[in-house]
Amino acid sequence: LYAVAAKKELEYEPEQGLVRYLDSGDPDRSELRVPLSDDALGEAEAKVAETVRMIRDRHFKSGPTSAPRNPENVTRCAECDFREFCGMDAAKEYRSSRAARSR
Repeated sequence: LYAVAAKKELEYEPEQGLVRYLDSGDPDRSELRVPLSDDALGEAEAKVAETVRMIRDRHFKSGPTSAPRNPENVTRCAECDFREFCGMDAAKEYRSSRAARSR
């Protein structure tokens, strides 16, 4: 989204996006390159527009709306920053199943 703003508002032409993880213990995972092609930026804009539409339409309790990014995860909850306190049924089930496995 920063690239979209830089292109539209500042008339920059960024070629590559880069996310740096400051606390990564693994040097191979300390950077994430982000494509800034027109297609990638269009996908980002569409994702934001869809998220805004869902917020506007008050769709707050629809649960995970996409498949996990990591195919080893059964649910997207495993990748969510809010999984420990989320009130959605999917998150509760995830926490329960994780607790049962750790016993």
